[in-house]
Amino acid sequence: MAFKNILFDLGGVILELTPEKSIEAFKSLGCPPEVFEGEFWLAGIFGKMDRGTANEAEFYNEIRRIGHIPHATDAEILKAWNMFIAGVKPRTFEALKRLKKQYPLYMLSNINLMHWRKCHDEMMLYQGDNAFDWFTKVFASFQLHLQKPERAIYETVVKEAHIIPEETLFIDDRQENLDGAAIVGFQTMITKGGNWIDKLKIFNP
Repeated sequence: MAFKNILFDLGGVILELTPEKSIEAFKSLGCPPEVFEGEFWLAGIFGKMDRGTANEAEFYNEIRRIGHIPHATDAEILKAWNMFIAGVKPRTFEALKRLKKQYPLYMLSNINLMHWRKCHDEMMLYQGDNAFDWFTKVFASFQLHLQKPERAIYETVVKEAHIIPEETLFIDDRQENLDGAAIVGFQTMITKGGNWIDKLKIFNP
């Protein structure tokens, strides 16, 4: 597998995800269990936030409605929502530090403003660095008003990063996102639980 650049997803690849903790936090606010089996995670507000077409006030109001928690405060909802993301393991940071010395690194993430802020201000900090700075360019869906696996988002990355997709490895934890990237010409790698580190043989070449 020959490539000159690496394009990373964030959640589920670099950033650990704990949706079960978010569910428990929402339940503690009064969300009945059945909402998580129905429209809650499928609600349009999550996609709108990832696309950057809804604001935070709209998000909180919609969560109060679909979660049946009219008395929950914005701060309580945000705390529960941020439980969805858990941080970055030291081994992952160390792998990225090694890779950035060998390849230009890029990031493409379907992410909302609140999680982005939490990552930028807290979860991507490591040994005095903000790990976002290790990437040549970072692309966030809420800023682009596009989402994976739409073709346009990959074409935007190619154009703005000035990279050749055939020379770029895209690492993601969702096959549909990889399929969308492959149509544009990217090399792809599926990963689960951060196993991209072992697949790339970063610590054991």
